[in-house]
Amino acid sequence: MKAFDLPPIRITSAEGTIKTELVLDEIRKARNILLFMRDEKGEPRFIYSDLGEDEFLTVNILMLRNIELFNFFKTCLKDIEVF
Repeated sequence: MKAFDLPPIRITSAEGTIKTELVLDEIRKARNILLFMRDEKGEPRFIYSDLGEDEFLTVNILMLRNIELFNFFKTCLKDIEVF
């Protein structure tokens, strides 16, 4: 599969103009989820579902299109190497 064969990527932010209820509704209807969050107690959570090769490629393409996301993952990997 090639990058341009995949559907377009939409970046959704819970902050700003998008309402949280709409974001949660999109998550409920999603086939694939890759989610980082903190719960009520402040504990970090990571939720994912049905991630395969296509989803891996999609995340890679998304990182190429969005420098903030790329820097986020790069920082995660640098922090992992420290430990």
